[in-house]
Amino acid sequence: MARKSPALKFRFAVAVAALLVGGGSAFPAGHEAKFQSLKVVADFEEGIDDWDGTMSNVKKKPLIEAVDDAKVGARAAKITFYASPEDRKNIDWTLLYCPIDQWPADGELVSFWIKSTAEKTLLHVKLSEMRGNHNNYEGFQKEIEVSASWQQLRIPLSEFVYLWGHAKDKMLQKENISNISFSQADVTKELTIVVDQIEILKESKE
Repeated sequence: MARKSPALKFRFAVAVAALLVGGGSAFPAGHEAKFQSLKVVADFEEGIDDWDGTMSNVKKKPLIEAVDDAKVGARAAKITFYASPEDRKNIDWTLLYCPIDQWPADGELVSFWIKSTAEKTLLHVKLSEMRGNHNNYEGFQKEIEVSASWQQLRIPLSEFVYLWGHAKDKMLQKENISNISFSQADVTKELTIVVDQIEILKESKE
């Protein structure tokens, strides 16, 4: 069996790395994606005051703390979601969100560093449109699997799926995005995550 040349091995490694670091987003073979940061939504260096979990329909609201266990800079956010009773599985829901004042017109992806206290932790990331009164709220969701070590996820807006109703083909309108949030995939399971450096990116053509 023929052995791969060192150059071929290197190209293969770069392609795999692009897929893994890209948070599951596929790029053409041989394409090493580069990204430009357009806006930092939260880096937690000044704390966690912008985050709000009071909308959660649970007895014990999510807990968010600023911690020194950072991937970028000096501070990150540690978030704990508590478990609801089994008989509340289809009733309770959690939501911890941070406002976004203006999504950049050319912003294509949301990026963040994240890890969990347990391997293969399922988590929901949401981007929401909310303008005017609360009746205008529209939610879009991406389910992710979080590992126990730091990983950077870069999620294209096209991967966020409309949360409810019959309009399953409804697309997220970036000009209307008003917040980003995290929530449990299963409210009956307690989970703890650490999040850092939430940014809005676009793919660089250079």
